[in-house]
Amino acid sequence: MYAEDIEQWINEKFKNPERAKSALAELIESNITNQKARVIRSILYMSEGDYDSIAAWVRKANVNPDYIIHLAEYDNREVQIYNFSYGLYEQMPYTSEK
Repeated sequence: MYAEDIEQWINEKFKNPERAKSALAELIESNITNQKARVIRSILYMSEGDYDSIAAWVRKANVNPDYIIHLAEYDNREVQIYNFSYGLYEQMPYTSEK
């Protein structure tokens, strides 16, 4: 149902993976058609293993998925530090060096 990295992350970070998947199932497909995996990765990253956080981020994503992506990928200086178009395990650590 989910990309391999998403399944792996859920299984590693949540004691009850089915509960996490149930919360993610509340995403409204029509709002995130071409960005579903990116939104899910953003939600999982920001939830830090907390089921209630997943549900809260899903509610926000159903209203504005771009906002969720922005919160997950950018720091407070508006510098992109992650790109969740790529897998959760493919993220490179942020560095200020260019």
